[in-house]
Amino acid sequence: MKIKLTTLGFMLILSALSVLIFSACGSTTAQPNESPTPVQGEHCVDKDTGAKLSYQEAVDIAQRSECIEQGQLKETHLCNENTGTWWIDLDVDKPGCSPACVVDVPEKTAEINWRCTGLLPPSPTAGEATQYEATVHFNTSVTQDDIDEASALLRAYDQDLEFLIMESWPPIGRALLATDAPDFCEAVQAELEARSYVDDVSCGPCTGSQCGSQGPAPDEPATSTAITGTVMDVSLSARIITLAEGPEVVALTEQTKLVSPSGGEATLQDVRPGMRIQASGQAGESGALLAEVVLILSDEAPAPVVPADEPSDPDAVDYLYDVTVRFNTSVTQDDIDEASALLRAYDEDLDFVIMESWPPVGRALLKDGLNLCPALLEELEGKSYVDDVSCEPMLGG
Repeated sequence: MKIKLTTLGFMLILSALSVLIFSACGSTTAQPNESPTPVQGEHCVDKDTGAKLSYQEAVDIAQRSECIEQGQLKETHLCNENTGTWWIDLDVDKPGCSPACVVDVPEKTAEINWRCTGLLPPSPTAGEATQYEATVHFNTSVTQDDIDEASALLRAYDQDLEFLIMESWPPIGRALLATDAPDFCEAVQAELEARSYVDDVSCGPCTGSQCGSQGPAPDEPATSTAITGTVMDVSLSARIITLAEGPEVVALTEQTKLVSPSGGEATLQDVRPGMRIQASGQAGESGALLAEVVLILSDEAPAPVVPADEPSDPDAVDYLYDVTVRFNTSVTQDDIDEASALLRAYDEDLDFVIMESWPPVGRALLKDGLNLCPALLEELEGKSYVDDVSCEPMLGG
């Protein structure tokens, strides 16, 4: 009898333990995947369109997209107003990458950006390299150091590439390069677009005759363009001639040939405001003419027109001044605005025109009293972001 009771007690204990074990296992497997808890009142606004999307709506869109096929959404998120996107981190284990689900605010769509960073030069034992074309659109906060940094980043893939800066403001950089690095475009776009001075980056395999070189193929000569105009300004350091007529900017390279009116060889120093020139070459992407030949049509600039009757009181009239400000590579948009405000202190109605060049060149025609130039030159040339300033009196207004 004692044996039977002992056996029955042991069986009851085993049964109780089994219930506890299976109950615990059941509660573990029933736990759902965690999803981020949206914070009330968070919104992202696209600067270009004004479209607005809350974080709650972004999470809903992401959970219905391809993002969830790769992993769960994390709590970490941010809004990029420049691109009009919500970035929500994904819980995905991919070496060298930090993937995010990117929700487009205006379009209300979502896609994965793998953000594979840590750029490495291609392995010398790797397979055949692929040719790519990368274009970097900088914003108005960019400096020369920033451009050099972007160039160095691209050269980590191809040391022999040429990073060409287009004549535009803000600047645009273009590179043709060859690399066998996997996911090159995704990686370089993630790395460069994370920089505060970059607006966006386009990247793709290079196709067509220009691949493998920085210019047209020999069997596809580009169409030449010729223009005639009056010289408004000459920048010796930037090798740029600004015309009064469009295209306004003529850019000279080391290969550009300058010809005097007599047919002899000329230099850029021989070109002065007021002269008439004829330039021929290729049209650049920014609208500037990349000159192959510049012909000076006249030896001398026209003599300035002098009023017949000088005023009895010079301070009683306004004089017209032609002011040109040549900025250096450290300039930012805030600096340009500051220089513009300084000029407007003399003439509120002036137009401060920024030429399409890098570094930028600004030009203004303004009215003020006699002897404006010495004070203006002292003010502007004292700025660290200005290389030099020219100020010339013109006909009185």
